[in-house]
This record gives sequence, C-alpha cells and structure tokens, in this order.
Amino acid sequence: RRRRRAQQVRHAEVRRPAAMGDAGELPTVELLTIELLDTGSPAGALHATVTVAEPMRRRRANATAAAPRCAFELAGGPVRCWLDLWDADAAAGSPGGFLGKVELPLEAMRPGVPHLVQRGLLHGGILRVRLRRERLPESRADVGGEQ
Repeated sequence: RRRRRAQQVRHAEVRRPAAMGDAGELPTVELLTIELLDTGSPAGALHATVTVAEPMRRRRANATAAAPRCAFELAGGPVRCWLDLWDADAAAGSPGGFLGKVELPLEAMRPGVPHLVQRGLLHGGILRVRLRRERLPESRADVGGEQ
C-alpha cells in the first residue's frame, strides 16, 4: 500500500505544470547564453555538447572553437544544464578524446549578471565557461520558442 501511495504522489507532482506559479500566471521566459572561453588544455580543436534538461524535454546544442556560443530559451520550472567536452582531433570513440563533464550551476545565477564557471578537466587544464541568464521582454515572452 505504501508503494502505491508514493507512486500516486509522484504522479500528482508530475501532472502539475512546473512552469505555472501558484496563482496560475504565465512563466517568465529567460534566455540562457553559454559561451566556451578556453580550456588551457593541450587538446587542439575542441568540441562541446551542451545539454539542457527541462521537466518535459531535453535539448542539445554544439559549441566549437569556431562557434563557441549557444543559447536556449527557458520557460520557468527546474532546469539542469551540463557540458561534455571532447578533443575533436582524437580518433572517434577513443577514450583519450573525452576531456570532461561539467554541471553548470544555473540556480546560483541571477538574471542579467554574467557568471564564470571554471572546472578542472580529466587530462589537465581548466575549462572556462561564461553563462548569462536574461529575462526576455514581454513581447518575446508570449512566443516561448527556442532560439
């Protein structure tokens, strides 16, 4: 009986829209910009995969040394974001090509204030990523699409 009750509680929490506030107002739409600065690593060309996980979907974007910036529109609710970094010059599937995985601390960020994240990599070097979270104007907020 306890197991069934716990499952019912979990399903009830999932059914409630996470993006809606207590009063039922529309969520605030924000733009999250992620910019790969450098790694200080001996790896030549870098390839990063940025993943944003929202309650009902998961999105990915790629960043390289030539195009180090990507952006996502967020519509409220809990969001997790992480970055996988690879050496693009390494042979495909080789274990030495993976440089590290970094969870990006979105909950510690304030809208409009840039945030610099520095983390150590597996094979030496430091990953530097600049994050920016901005509230979009009301005219853009009713669109709510991806960028």
